[in-house]
Amino acid sequence: MKKETGSARGRERDKSPLPDAIIVVAIATAAFFLGSFLNLYQGFHNLVHAYEGWHIDALVIAFAAITIVLAILFFYRWRQLKREIKGHMRAERALRESEDRFSKIFNDSPVSITMNTLKDGTFLYVNDSFTRMAGYTREEVVGHRSADVGIWANNEDRDRMLKILKEQGRVYTQEFNFRVKSGEIRTWLYSAETINIGGEPCLIVLSIDVTERKKRERLQNDEISVLTLLGQGAELSEVLDALLRLGEYNDPSIKGSVMLFDPAKQCLFYASGPSLPDEYNEPLKAGLPIGPNVGSCGTAAYLKERVVIPDIHNSPLFEPFKDVLELTRKHGLLACWSQPIISSTGELLGTIANYSGRVGEPTADNLRVLEWSARIAAIAIERKRAEEAVRESEEKFSKAFRASPEAIGITRLRDNQFIEVNDTFIRSTGYTREEAINNSAVEFGLWANEENRARILGIMKEQGKVSNEEVQFRTKSGGIQTVLFSIETINIGNEPCAISMAADITERKQAEEKLKLAVQKLEVSSARLIAANKEMEAFSYSVSHDLRAPLRSIDGFSLALLEDYADRLDDTGQDYLRRLRGASQKMGELIDGLLKLSRLTRGEMQPKKVDLTALAGEIAERLKENDPERQAEFVINRGLTAYGDPDLLRVLLENLLGNAWKFTGMTPQARIEFGTKRNGKVKAYFIKDNGAGFDMTYAGKLFRAFQRLHDEAKFPGTGIGLATVQRIINRHGGTIRAEGETGKGATFYFTLS
Repeated sequence: MKKETGSARGRERDKSPLPDAIIVVAIATAAFFLGSFLNLYQGFHNLVHAYEGWHIDALVIAFAAITIVLAILFFYRWRQLKREIKGHMRAERALRESEDRFSKIFNDSPVSITMNTLKDGTFLYVNDSFTRMAGYTREEVVGHRSADVGIWANNEDRDRMLKILKEQGRVYTQEFNFRVKSGEIRTWLYSAETINIGGEPCLIVLSIDVTERKKRERLQNDEISVLTLLGQGAELSEVLDALLRLGEYNDPSIKGSVMLFDPAKQCLFYASGPSLPDEYNEPLKAGLPIGPNVGSCGTAAYLKERVVIPDIHNSPLFEPFKDVLELTRKHGLLACWSQPIISSTGELLGTIANYSGRVGEPTADNLRVLEWSARIAAIAIERKRAEEAVRESEEKFSKAFRASPEAIGITRLRDNQFIEVNDTFIRSTGYTREEAINNSAVEFGLWANEENRARILGIMKEQGKVSNEEVQFRTKSGGIQTVLFSIETINIGNEPCAISMAADITERKQAEEKLKLAVQKLEVSSARLIAANKEMEAFSYSVSHDLRAPLRSIDGFSLALLEDYADRLDDTGQDYLRRLRGASQKMGELIDGLLKLSRLTRGEMQPKKVDLTALAGEIAERLKENDPERQAEFVINRGLTAYGDPDLLRVLLENLLGNAWKFTGMTPQARIEFGTKRNGKVKAYFIKDNGAGFDMTYAGKLFRAFQRLHDEAKFPGTGIGLATVQRIINRHGGTIRAEGETGKGATFYFTLS
């Protein structure tokens, strides 16, 4: 504040008239002294005498007055000149200050400013913003014509600018394309005014780089176009192509690709890549497996996260794929970044990738567009799948409707008129489609009686549907048809409708009547069977008691004869007695087998989970203990279990493992294996040996009682064992079969339901 006050006071002193008054007084004083001097000077007196009549004092005063007037006139002229000089000095100072301010604004402006001659476009001056925007230094453009610098991207834009300037005298906010020093084409918002500099017409040009803004606007428009395609239900391929073009427009150095994932094959398959060469796309149609080191897309799909490869030809992910590297090198594909396409439920749908013609990382804008494209692609793919599911569902419904063995009709709820019927309806009722459509069941007399119709309407009113109600319909020929009738409500084109299904059970009802008669007959047969079983039990008791006693007597007396009267019998007599004893013992074994078979069919089963591995292990150990000199290997798989009667399953394994043990008796390195084998969903148990085997020609006799395929002298037995096994398998609802080859062993496969 003090400085400002001092300055103001100084300016007031400069304006004070005091110095000028002092000058005037000084001139007047000088004139006075000059007059006095002349009065003293003799020559002056002589001059005065030449003018007769003039008094000397008056003359001096007159002279002094003239001098004073001239001095005052001189003074005012001097003062005027002084003011003019000061005005010029102030104007020059103001001009210099204005030029300094303009130069500072010109250079520091964020807007590009240039001055060019109008004649040939020579650059006279450029500011810092221009050098930043164009990439040129001042030395590279000032003094050079714009055509020589090559700043205009094309002559059409330059000619359009000159035309506007000529017609309107100025150019205001027009968009033109310019080529910057790097060669990139940029869009500038351009304004120009004509000015005269040193008498020469020039242009002062203001420009703003709107390339990025234009990209954003175009990107937004492209995104809207893609979303419009999606909303209009365009084909998936059309949407994917548009997504890829969107990324390519945003960055012309890239080419896009979309691949879809096949979960069954665990591979990606080509879906879209319009800008990539066919030579590169063709192998992708055969499928690309996903994995941790399978290029950019295969790895991104496997990890379900974005993969960026700044340099394809120095990437370990591409190193194993020499053919692909050759193609990328051939077509200038130097970098790649892939984004997985993930569904709303987290499921992998595919990948979207950008291949760049430049080595390096993607820009933030590249990644934003890629992520957005992946999200939109996911929506498009899910919509496509949903459409396919709906179409498949409609096709299935249509096929089921047409091919259903049940009569189906669709009616409107508002008037109960049929709008569609299937072929079964036509065949079962006898009416044609034309007779049924646009008519109700009441109108062509489909209901056999009113009571049925009223009952169905009541159920429909209470429950909103009908399920398997038995009713009668009258066919066109007048016949009565019994059906199971169901109704469900559906909407077709916002029209409430009902779909009715009628399963013709007329024949079934007749069959039921026949079945009742058959059941009655069966009950009679069952009673007879019970009586027969009682007789069988009595016979078994008789066999076990009445037959065994004589056999024991025969065996006992034969043994007594051999022991007590051996010295009285010759060799032939002793041989007869031994044969008699063997036959009686054999007969006893056969009786035991028959009794065992009969008991298998009578006892009530007690099913539960059985550890077959443990059970087989016990049986194997017992067989080894009974014949310790045998060298046989048992291989029993772990974790073998079954659901069945433990006692019966023990008998089953004892017979099968015992058979295997018996028929490997003459094999030096005997091996018996117990395990399982799957055939589709069916699990079969097997017991395999490398023993005597059998001829498959006689495989049908294996499971018959008392049937034998081997010499009894080598392999003794009753022929009851495998018949017993089959009876146990049958009681468990399973099957059994055998495979073998003479001298190479046998395998028995069995199932248990």
